[in-house]
Amino acid sequence: MTNKAKRAVISIAGIEVEVFQMPNGEYAMSQTQVAQAINMVESGFRRFLQSKEAKVLLGNDLGFVAISIAGTGRAINAVPINIVSLFWNYQSHNGSDKAFALVNACVIEALERRYDNAWFQK
Repeated sequence: MTNKAKRAVISIAGIEVEVFQMPNGEYAMSQTQVAQAINMVESGFRRFLQSKEAKVLLGNDLGFVAISIAGTGRAINAVPINIVSLFWNYQSHNGSDKAFALVNACVIEALERRYDNAWFQK
């Protein structure tokens, strides 16, 4: 088993983002991508993590882990998808159209997967 993350590029609501599969199988994004996907700078994401809202909603699960990316020679600060989702939801609530589009696309896909499971369970 490798101690490096695997990288892929996906499209959400027409926005291409880098995503990563961590060595433990969990999914993450870089903190830079989380912010850039909604036209924010990375420091805005870090400020969010330090906010009282984030601390209330996430408790002690406020961070990221630095990890190397397989085959690239670079490293990222990997953010788990629960924090990505919370940040985009928060920004959507605060008026970000790009965050709204990303959150809406993710909700639609989640519902479609659940509907598929209802009819196509094996």
